[in-house]
Amino acid sequence: MATTKSQKNKNQEQTAEYSLRQLLHSVDYSTSGQGLSSDIMVSGVTVDSRKLAAGALFVALAGMKTDGHAYLEQVMASNCADIMVQKNRVPLELFAPCD
Repeated sequence: MATTKSQKNKNQEQTAEYSLRQLLHSVDYSTSGQGLSSDIMVSGVTVDSRKLAAGALFVALAGMKTDGHAYLEQVMASNCADIMVQKNRVPLELFAPCD
């Protein structure tokens, strides 16, 4: 069976990385702790903790069926680059400051 060019493109992994500051340039956000580090690099963004890849940004959203904030301990144990949560959804004590 022959593989088409579009199938090959779909199967190739995306390796582009973006700085977290670049991704959030048009988002109204605040940070806990020391602020947003300019050197955090992100390789992807997801709202599904089951699809979280190393280096990705996890965005916890409260949805109709499930709340991404319920999976923060699992996400924090992964190799994700960073986590974005909704204001006043989780206690700040949950997050340890990064060195």
